[in-house]
Amino acid sequence: MAKFCSSCGTQSPDDAGFCTVCGHPFEQAPAAASVAPAVASAPVAPEQPVPVPIPQPEQPTPAPVPPAPAAVPEQPAPVPPMQPGPIPQPVAPVGAPAPAPAPGAPAPAPAAPKKKRRVPLAVKIIVPIVVVILLGIVGVVLAVAIPLNNTAKADYYTIGADQIPSVKLALGETRKVTGINTSISNGVTTKVIKYQVSGTSQNKDMSKYMVYLHDKDGFYTLTNIDFSTASATGGLGRNSKDSGQELLVQIEYNTSGYTITIVKQKGEVTLNGGGDTSGGDTSGGDTSGGGDTSGGDQSSSTTGAKSPSITPASGWVKDATSWPPVWNKGDASISLVLNDVSGVTQTHQQYVQARMDDMKAVYGADKISDAYQGTLGGQEAWQFSYTNGTQAFREVYIFDADGKDMYEITAFFPVSASEQTSTEIDSMIESFSLR
Repeated sequence: MAKFCSSCGTQSPDDAGFCTVCGHPFEQAPAAASVAPAVASAPVAPEQPVPVPIPQPEQPTPAPVPPAPAAVPEQPAPVPPMQPGPIPQPVAPVGAPAPAPAPGAPAPAPAAPKKKRRVPLAVKIIVPIVVVILLGIVGVVLAVAIPLNNTAKADYYTIGADQIPSVKLALGETRKVTGINTSISNGVTTKVIKYQVSGTSQNKDMSKYMVYLHDKDGFYTLTNIDFSTASATGGLGRNSKDSGQELLVQIEYNTSGYTITIVKQKGEVTLNGGGDTSGGDTSGGDTSGGGDTSGGDQSSSTTGAKSPSITPASGWVKDATSWPPVWNKGDASISLVLNDVSGVTQTHQQYVQARMDDMKAVYGADKISDAYQGTLGGQEAWQFSYTNGTQAFREVYIFDADGKDMYEITAFFPVSASEQTSTEIDSMIESFSLR
């Protein structure tokens, strides 16, 4: 069996007497006694000496390598001991009185007051100012936008007791209003309405508007306007409902829109300065200017002194509330007005053609007849007719020989009217005369 050195622990053969490393002698076990058979006397060999090993210098023992420390399992964090807390109480329903504390129970501690955040003084001052400014801006925007929108949708422009048809009423659709201003100075009231219109409809819009004022509200042309140009200015006028006052409407348009200026002032728009002579009261009328013979009033004029007249057909009645003078019979009507053309540079034919072009822009070229020239009352006259589908119109332009005045007769009647109505209108047109 193997032997281990008691000094260095090295394993040596089982028959070694000394450690093969450090030379430490092993203890020898006593040999067991044995009886050997008798042998004939044989010579006994002399005992051989056992060689003694030479001791070797002691080698240093290598230091044992310590084993790697075993991994320590992670221990769970210690759980702090539970602190005793208040026992939850049942919540009383909304509106129910709070339950009384149990007898002997300590009174609940009052809740700690909440800390208030201090707002800087500058914030306290600036925030209200900003709010006031924003509210003011909103108020200004609304104060401007609402009147503009209302004016764009209105059917009439109102000045005192007078109502002037609006662009919306004449066109049948709204246009964008960008400015309104009304002022009163020295008894003169001025209302300015500005429209913004994109595209190329400005002249068409204003042509329709002037035609509407002329045909539907009794205005007559004071200043001729050429709607074939990109920008132009024209004017119309009629008497106010307020006695001694007149209404003047100026129309100005350009490529960005148009402006309508309405002026109400002291004055009177009349046909001429010679009195009304078209067939009315001749017995008790005002005869200082030539006699009141038409049933109307003509007191002053800016042009000539001649008096135009037409003879109403049977059954035609003069409307005493209308200006210019209008005679009606059923749904048919005829009017007579005077236009000052002293500043017009066009020929008479060009003037009439410009009017026809306006009508074409409104009703279409296929609804306008050709104009023809003749004489009425000894004066040069031009006449044409047109229709809007439900009514027929006739316009007659009579030019005074002095070149200052142009007398305009306008008649309209339903297209379904009898032939007699058309004949009566022709007779009244042909009865025109200057006295």
